[in-house]
Amino acid sequence: MLSSPIRYSIIAALSSVDSATFKIVRDALQVSQSVLSKHMWALAEAELITVDKVPQGRVVVTILRLTPKGRSTFARHRRALESIAQGFDEN
Repeated sequence: MLSSPIRYSIIAALSSVDSATFKIVRDALQVSQSVLSKHMWALAEAELITVDKVPQGRVVVTILRLTPKGRSTFARHRRALESIAQGFDEN
């Protein structure tokens, strides 16, 4: 699921905050609304994030949050990438 750079980036962006708006994540990742939406719903379907629509005045704001499953999945994936980046032990 996190082999997609955009999905990994969404999860990484959400890992350091309690929640973020769709707009903040879109701007941080510098992707189009449609690209973020596609990946956001895939992550929600996998239960790695939650997507809430919150009315704020005349507009509805989309709030993204990592689930506990999303946090643990991200931690495992990050550890695996860090291990790969450290290289192989030649002994």
